[in-house]
Amino acid sequence: MFWIRLYDGKQQPASFRLIPDPASPRIRGLSYSIALIGTTTSQRYAHLQPACYSNAHKCVDLCERDHDETHLVCLNAFQALLFVVHYELTKKHFVRAWMTLGRAVTLAQILDVHHLEMPIISLEEMRRSFWALYIFESYASVRISRPCTLEEDKLRIFHPSPGGLNEALVPPPMTFLCEPAKLSGLSNLSSYTAAPIMIKLVRLFYGHVGILSRGATDSGFWDRQYRLLKTINDYTAILQSYLAAKAVREDPLAFSLHLNLCATHIHLHQAAIRKVEEQEVPQLVAAESRKCSTTTAFKILSAIRINWPVQRSEAGHFTLQATFIGWPISMTLNALSRDVSNGLDNTPIGVVDALSLLRAASDQVEEPNGYSDKASTAAVIALSE
Repeated sequence: MFWIRLYDGKQQPASFRLIPDPASPRIRGLSYSIALIGTTTSQRYAHLQPACYSNAHKCVDLCERDHDETHLVCLNAFQALLFVVHYELTKKHFVRAWMTLGRAVTLAQILDVHHLEMPIISLEEMRRSFWALYIFESYASVRISRPCTLEEDKLRIFHPSPGGLNEALVPPPMTFLCEPAKLSGLSNLSSYTAAPIMIKLVRLFYGHVGILSRGATDSGFWDRQYRLLKTINDYTAILQSYLAAKAVREDPLAFSLHLNLCATHIHLHQAAIRKVEEQEVPQLVAAESRKCSTTTAFKILSAIRINWPVQRSEAGHFTLQATFIGWPISMTLNALSRDVSNGLDNTPIGVVDALSLLRAASDQVEEPNGYSDKASTAAVIALSE
């Protein structure tokens, strides 16, 4: 029940098919890693985290050292590494997670996931595992400013199919990540299918803003800016059913998807505001970006309000998505704090009240002095004033 779990659109957990030898290190490693994720969503079992983490790593290490390479070159060992990475990202151990990701990426390349001949269920499970790897590596690369190993244009593996991993699964035709035009022709997507698409947009955005950060003489900025905005709007239209209030309330992944897509919009508009300040561009451009940024910030606020009554639930969205929603919350805090600073508190619910809720949400998902906590310093100052 976490953000990138292997699941279908109805939120039914995937069933892991264990081989007959439960004593093998690959099975024990997968078992310990699954238990490890469970300890992060329940305080009752939090004391078991060190033991589960240590044993999961130990079992994968045993697979690597075993003379029988089939203990390592298998889906079970690959999934064990993914669960360990998820835990390390959750605990903000980003350097350690990057090292574990290196092992997982290498194993994925050895497994050659997009060329394997295997039964439908096994193939679909491998696809879902691979896209978990893609999401994790992309997230970690942003946090530690390292380039991704998985190159999007070279990925020839289909999007994950909707449906449970059981004998009744009949995967519909899916598309590659590099074929966005074909997505609109698919009638049966899932929020898990949408997650890699959202990550792709974020990677495009960071590349765009990264060029801006490396030099003020970025002559192609506005062309890229408007092209990205159009791309995001096109994808948002395709994925609209997973961004509606009902989906955001019922599906933790849709909740995270909605927040991150909105945050990408805000960050793009902030980049435009920054560029206006550097160039002799009409201030009307910056004013429009500020308006769009504020409007999008309130979309995030609305999604948070919908789910806030159960924010402390162990199975609640804020618990399950904590690792991935800190950034959207901090972006919203900063966008609305600018309105307070500029005296633009003219919204029906009041920007100050909104900031108070967002600050509480940030405290719910982020450690004190964490990444998102530091990113929202300006908002905290505006709120205290």
